[in-house]
Amino acid sequence: MMQQDQPKDYIIATGKSHTLKEFIDFTFKALDLNWEEHVVIDEVLRRPTDLQIGRADPGKANRELDWKAKLGINAIIENMIEHELSYSNLNTPSSY
Repeated sequence: MMQQDQPKDYIIATGKSHTLKEFIDFTFKALDLNWEEHVVIDEVLRRPTDLQIGRADPGKANRELDWKAKLGINAIIENMIEHELSYSNLNTPSSY
């Protein structure tokens, strides 16, 4: 991306479809937790027009940059959690 002659917008994504419930499930499993014990879903607040499944198309990045995702959603979530946990451990009062 940085070597392009002109700046362009690219979508960096896996191209796979996942529901919000799947994302929550993957995240809580990575933390060895059952999401149903921690998340409350209020059906009254559910909006029928909300996106039910999320998927981004990385086609432009594939074509123009020869880029392809190497990690799936589970690995991305695990990496995000590991980073956040290591960051929060570095910034605790005991580390000052």
